[in-house]
Amino acid sequence: MINSVTIAGYIGKEPEMNIYGEAVKVTFSIAVNTVIKGEEKTSWIPVECWGNQASFVGNYLHSGSYVIVQGKLEQSVWETDEGEKKSRLFVYANHIESPKQGNREQGTGNGVKGGKKGK
Repeated sequence: MINSVTIAGYIGKEPEMNIYGEAVKVTFSIAVNTVIKGEEKTSWIPVECWGNQASFVGNYLHSGSYVIVQGKLEQSVWETDEGEKKSRLFVYANHIESPKQGNREQGTGNGVKGGKKGK
């Protein structure tokens, strides 16, 4: 089965970083705009990343940064204290790049890369 997602858009609120022992997790949402019957609609796509990807986002990207995210669709399922079942879908990122940054930097599963300064 194939579970592959690529989305591009702008980061909404400032990414949130959480540290669990030595593991780093960053969550953020991307605004993806589409036009349906002449009307623009914004969808907010939640993204989660760990390790090197999380370090890249935490160090280089902020609210308003343009990003391209590749990853897979994941579902989180839990039960509230009242016994109500909840779930949410999000993109688990395994590759994030920000081509509109002054430094064409990108994070990959193998580490954080930096490129030469470009336009």
